[in-house]
Amino acid sequence: MRRAQSFDHVRRGLLHYSMSPVSGTGGGIAAAAAFGANFVDTNPNGGFWPPVLLLRNADGSMRPFPHLFLDRAKPGVIAVGHDGRRFVNEASS
Repeated sequence: MRRAQSFDHVRRGLLHYSMSPVSGTGGGIAAAAAFGANFVDTNPNGGFWPPVLLLRNADGSMRPFPHLFLDRAKPGVIAVGHDGRRFVNEASS
């Protein structure tokens, strides 16, 4: 059974959920580093940050669902938080 992974490494805001598989433990990064690969650390926003919500599976487990480009910034779409208040300009990247 797959469980959704949540992370709290941002200094503000709520937890966000990753689309990375739970089984991902960094082995690919370690293998690349063993051959001399490095991360570029000059980009302060080096990430892909789509909004992700959790959907309940039939067995009760949760799975992440990303909102990429197909369902955002469409006419009539309004993004609201748990309190029902709009929190973002949906037309923004």
